[in-house]
Amino acid sequence: MSIETNINEVITKVKQLSRKNFDNKLKVKILAVSKKKSREDIVKAYKAGLSDFGENYIDEGLEKIKFFNNLDLGITWHFIGSIQSNKTKQIAENFDWVHSVDSLKVVKRLGMQRPEYMKPLNILLQLNLGREDSKSGVQPDELNPIIYEIEKYKNLSFRGLMTIPENCKEPKVVKFRFLSLSEVQSKLIDSLPPHYVDSVDSISMGMSNDFDLAIEASNPIFQTIIRIGTSIFGQTT
Repeated sequence: MSIETNINEVITKVKQLSRKNFDNKLKVKILAVSKKKSREDIVKAYKAGLSDFGENYIDEGLEKIKFFNNLDLGITWHFIGSIQSNKTKQIAENFDWVHSVDSLKVVKRLGMQRPEYMKPLNILLQLNLGREDSKSGVQPDELNPIIYEIEKYKNLSFRGLMTIPENCKEPKVVKFRFLSLSEVQSKLIDSLPPHYVDSVDSISMGMSNDFDLAIEASNPIFQTIIRIGTSIFGQTT
């Protein structure tokens, strides 16, 4: 099927799930995971109505950002891969969102390296709720020091949490992780100063194989960002 058809199917499913679970009151942003995808594929997805794209690899992402910035299409770029310390400057200077921040060190580097003339870099903190050694992320009791470090930088904006559940064939386990993330974020806002109520407005969870579970586990007070690659572009070859 075409990319346009795939996107329409995803949008239809999102609307159906939102109507079923939240009476259409849930806000969902579809983030097209465009790693290893061509410029032509990104153009097709853009023309089909998507404007947020996620990249995992710095060099590939920078090449695409440079190309599309010259076209002035208004694309929003999200970095969703693992963050290496020697790559934070390139992330800070080029991306609009970062979904995988998991340490004070990374926050400090992004804050010092984000150009003053750019809008604040939107930060999502990654939780490793399954405590998997193979995944990055912090635990809920480690969040507050990192959040207060973010606040020291005017060019950073803490927007919410992100998680990638373990690769599990049991939907109940995956949905539990998403429910846990929503619960952690709700409790976190209650524990933070009042001004965070409006600024912490997004939560990133769910991919092609489980975004339905993520939507079911969402909280309508947050925008749920679902990171969709295969269901839009097909299998990566």
